Amino acid sequence: MDKLAIRLLGGLEITGIRQAEATVLSRKAKALVAYLALQRGRPQSREKLAALFWQNSPEQKARTNLRQTLSSIRKVLNGDKAACLVTDGDQVSLTEQTTDLDVTLLEHLVAEATPEGLKRAAALYKGDLLDGFSLKEESFEDWVRVERERLRHLASDALTKLIAHCDEVGDTERCVETATRLLTLDPLREAAHRILMRAFAAQGRHASALKQFETCRDILKRELGVEPEPKTLALYRNIRKQRALVPEGETDTAMKLEAAGPPLPDGPSVAVLPFENKSGDPDQSYFADGLSENIITTLSKIPSLLVVAHNSTFTYKGRAVDVKQVSREQGVRYVLEGSVRKAGKRVRVTAQLIDATTGHHLWAERYDRDLEDIFAVQDEITREVVVALDVRLREGEQARIWSDGTKNVEAWECVRLGMAALNRITPEGRIEAERLHKRAIDLDPNYPMGWAALGWFYFHDADIGTRYNTAAERETILQSAQNCARKALELDPACADAYALLGLCSLSREKHDEAITMSEKAIALAPNHAENLAIAAAILNKSGQPERSFELIKSAMRLCPIYPGWYLHVLATACRLLGRNESAVSAFEEGIRRNADDLGLHVGLASTLGELGRQGDAKMPLSEILRLDPNFSIKKYAAGLSYRDPEELERFEIGLRKAGLPA
Repeated sequence: MDKLAIRLLGGLEITGIRQAEATVLSRKAKALVAYLALQRGRPQSREKLAALFWQNSPEQKARTNLRQTLSSIRKVLNGDKAACLVTDGDQVSLTEQTTDLDVTLLEHLVAEATPEGLKRAAALYKGDLLDGFSLKEESFEDWVRVERERLRHLASDALTKLIAHCDEVGDTERCVETATRLLTLDPLREAAHRILMRAFAAQGRHASALKQFETCRDILKRELGVEPEPKTLALYRNIRKQRALVPEGETDTAMKLEAAGPPLPDGPSVAVLPFENKSGDPDQSYFADGLSENIITTLSKIPSLLVVAHNSTFTYKGRAVDVKQVSREQGVRYVLEGSVRKAGKRVRVTAQLIDATTGHHLWAERYDRDLEDIFAVQDEITREVVVALDVRLREGEQARIWSDGTKNVEAWECVRLGMAALNRITPEGRIEAERLHKRAIDLDPNYPMGWAALGWFYFHDADIGTRYNTAAERETILQSAQNCARKALELDPACADAYALLGLCSLSREKHDEAITMSEKAIALAPNHAENLAIAAAILNKSGQPERSFELIKSAMRLCPIYPGWYLHVLATACRLLGRNESAVSAFEEGIRRNADDLGLHVGLASTLGELGRQGDAKMPLSEILRLDPNFSIKKYAAGLSYRDPEELERFEIGLRKAGLPA
């Protein structure tokens, strides 16, 4: 039979069996397979396994659970083929000959210690053993901690040897990459800090080299109470001298490299800058912005094209910016820019697509049209981008991507202005948003985004709770949001925003499976829609899938490098649910730095700090919570959290109680 492939580094993945069969295995069954695989074929007693995986159960119950779990594993792994799982009386094992284990390969490559082997080992170590996987069984978690630390040391040794090789042959790029990974695993390796400093300096990145010294110095002082070694100090002084010798007026290479954002993807990628308003009326800027956003939205429906979200590109609005800077900061190869001049019933639009890595123009056009033709102009520009980037559309994508919205420019303007008003998150903004969205529907009852926008207004109203006093009143408002989303889909089955809205409505009603289904449909229709990816990640957090949530929110951040603060709330929550509490604290704190008035960020931080036993550090978020909501109570706040797993909700509440918040 084909070997069973078991991947334990950076998570838990079992392949070599049909996907349908894999889903039969419970979380504990997968953990048991992982444990047996790491025993390299050595038989384990049933008594030991029962104690390890069912520590808190009576002995007989633990034995029964073990027997049932082994039975489910045997059905999936063995079937009609040669046995992977072997039970011999009281002994249980997973045959080494039928399994392909990444940990075994890692150990072999590190022992081999050839340059190529070390590179393979570095690539193989994708993260900690069973990263993000837990069972809430103390005995099992203790075993994982010991094994995790052993493999961390093994990976650190491999990276150390690889750095020495790269340093010797002058491969500064791999030096930087490898040393950075090593310091993530073991920040106290002073030699790695020195190698990283030298590599940065060799690349002309003197600012990064000096900053690395400061990082090294601070870590050593904080963790060990010592100063850097003399050789580290000497290197620091030498780099300072090198930096001082950079000729006046010459831009330090470091400044260029340190302004870099994400790396360029393999496939085509584009950032659409906000079109310049040349109408002579500042109040008409929303029209140019709306055209830019519509082009972004349409392009985001194409799976093979990476399109940066408008949250990121609109940070350049009103600024004279070099397209090469945009390329570096957003991690894209192409930039679309243009201008709009609206005068009476006429509109002039110019657009040009640039290869930002070279500055060469791929395509440019000017359109002088009647105002009512603006949507045809938008589609023409988008088509030209698709053609210029040599993007191949699959069968069926054409109709979905070029689906019509409205021909009524005033209705389109109402939706644009209404969403801007809603995003102000003020009582006045909500009143204005409701008026504008209803006006859009009056102007064009068949406008899908008009209905979707009104649905978002109702959902925010239900979420914020300004116009209801009872659960029944809230349900009525939530139903209005759902009805609007359904109407939008009736008019346009490819309206991704409507599916995202339905997902949040379902989550509010704690219909988790339905919420996931709706969010998946939104992503399928617009794979590069950063906000819908982030919404799906938020839904998955509440639905017991933080691993998948973590992946999606990171994808959303890649599509929107200058992302809004609430993305950090989703990321921090995923980290907290995965047991990465220190990472969660960092993400919550960064979110608060961006938006100090976000109650949810302060509450999440307080719970995480409380769980970590850092009551002293929790005083700051605690005071901010009571500033934002003087009547805050854990019970009231928790009532609005739609966790599928009651244990996760209880854990969250315990953290808040430990932080000192009122029950």
